[in-house]
Amino acid sequence: MVLSESFYIPVLLAVLLLTDRVVRSRAPARWLLLGCAWGGAALVRPHALPCCVLICAVALWKWPALFSRLLLLGAGLAAVLGAWVARNCVEIGHPVLLATEGGETLLGANNPYVWHDPAYSGLWLAPVAIPEYRDRLRPIRGEVERDREQNRIALAFVRENPASAPGAVARKLWRWLTPVPHTGGLVRVLTLGSYAPLLVFLFLGAARGAARGGGPRDFMLLMALAVTAASFAITAVYWGNLVRGRLPLEMMWLPWGAASAGALFTRLARRRPVAR
Repeated sequence: MVLSESFYIPVLLAVLLLTDRVVRSRAPARWLLLGCAWGGAALVRPHALPCCVLICAVALWKWPALFSRLLLLGAGLAAVLGAWVARNCVEIGHPVLLATEGGETLLGANNPYVWHDPAYSGLWLAPVAIPEYRDRLRPIRGEVERDREQNRIALAFVRENPASAPGAVARKLWRWLTPVPHTGGLVRVLTLGSYAPLLVFLFLGAARGAARGGGPRDFMLLMALAVTAASFAITAVYWGNLVRGRLPLEMMWLPWGAASAGALFTRLARRRPVAR
């Protein structure tokens, strides 16, 4: 089985680099092409769509004059997704925007076991493996109908348990981001030795930037923050897919963590007394 992350990570990085180049361009064709690129990324993995929306919002906040060009980006995005919707209408008889797995993912991450059983806290369970839902879902053959039914069940469960929602979200985020995996032994040692320092340097870099005031000004960093925010939101609603779901973020965090580490080590080196 080939995981979508194998394709999504390089596609996302390529689209981010393309966005950074095109944002300084006035050529309409480039903005249309950028929209098509984001549409292609969304077809590889739907996570790209909220990332695109947030990045467009950041670009508009930073450069209000880009509004008309962002409309061109939206046109390119709509062209690609519109073609996919048309294909779905022909193939499965429904105007599905991206995929028919959203309901399964939503219900698998928001059910009594994941929310209330410590053994499954912050994880995901296949809805057909949950006794309360198995008999209800088994007779449904159509993938679109099953997706809708799973969405209905999940949303009904969330509405019935509003007090438990904040804790469930916190556990999802912790399970997704924690540098201390549940697996022990060498796996835990390797994770602590690699992922934990990255988080430390990211935190130090963020604190250093906040102390200097003004916030991040580099558009690439702003895009990385937008993708991070989108990933946090997706994890809060659905789930983080553990290490798999974290990989795209780590690819973007690494340069900023390295920059933070470099700045820290340079500062420490300057403080070291010179031997005479």
